[in-house]
Amino acid sequence: MAKWWMPTRGAWILAGSIVAASAVWTAYSRWRSAHEWEERLKPRYTLPPGLANELKIETFYASPPVIRAGQTTLLCYGVQNAEAVSLSPPVETIHPSLSRCIEIRPQMTTEYRLTARSKSGRRVEALTTIRVLP
Repeated sequence: MAKWWMPTRGAWILAGSIVAASAVWTAYSRWRSAHEWEERLKPRYTLPPGLANELKIETFYASPPVIRAGQTTLLCYGVQNAEAVSLSPPVETIHPSLSRCIEIRPQMTTEYRLTARSKSGRRVEALTTIRVLP
C-alpha cells in the first residue's frame, strides 16, 4: 500500500500552528470585544471652557461594566472641588474623593447617576450603566 496519503511531520507542524493561531485569535477577539463594551458604556461629558478649576467629575465607571447575575463589580468615581456627592440609586454612603471604588452586586441592568455639588451650589452629574446578563 502506498504511503502518499500519510501526512508528513511538516504537515503536522503546519496544522498545529494553524490551530494555535486560531486559538490566539479567538482569545484576542474576545478580549477586544469586552474592552469595546467598556468604552461604549463609559459616560461622555464635558464642562464649558473656563471651568477647569471648578467642580468636576473626573471619573465615573464600572469595572467590569457587564456582569452575570449574582456577580459583583466595582463602581468607581473621582470628583474635584466637591463638597458633597450622591449616588442614585443609592448603594452606600459615599463622600467626595479623587479616586474611590465601591463593590456592588446589581440584580438587573441598572443606570447609576453620580451627582456632585460644590460649596456655591453648582451641581454636575454623570451616568454609567452596568449591564447584568442572565
